[in-house]
Amino acid sequence: MSVGLADEHLPDLVPLYQEAARLARPEGYLVLVGYHPFFQLSGVPTTFERSTGERATIEGYVHLFSEHVQAANGCGWLLREMQESLIDEAWLERRPRSEPHKGWPVSFAFLWQKLH
Repeated sequence: MSVGLADEHLPDLVPLYQEAARLARPEGYLVLVGYHPFFQLSGVPTTFERSTGERATIEGYVHLFSEHVQAANGCGWLLREMQESLIDEAWLERRPRSEPHKGWPVSFAFLWQKLH
């Protein structure tokens, strides 16, 4: 199962990992992809414009990697792999205004395995 760009909108990570553990088969996998905490602390915009033109803000939370590990381990998940991505040339081709942030961490991916 996979979850993407959702954890930063949750005040507590434990329910996320509990529900994933409930749904996963024994020894199943969970892939979690999200914004890197460093990127969030640097000011990820969480405001968007509705089709009506009205501005809306989504509440966001910064979760350190240690919070993920503690929450996941407590729910029976074992971290198998972790990757982090930086703002690189490919990113800048799509978002040239990010040039001042080149080299900054932008996202992460965790691969968890359910222990039983």
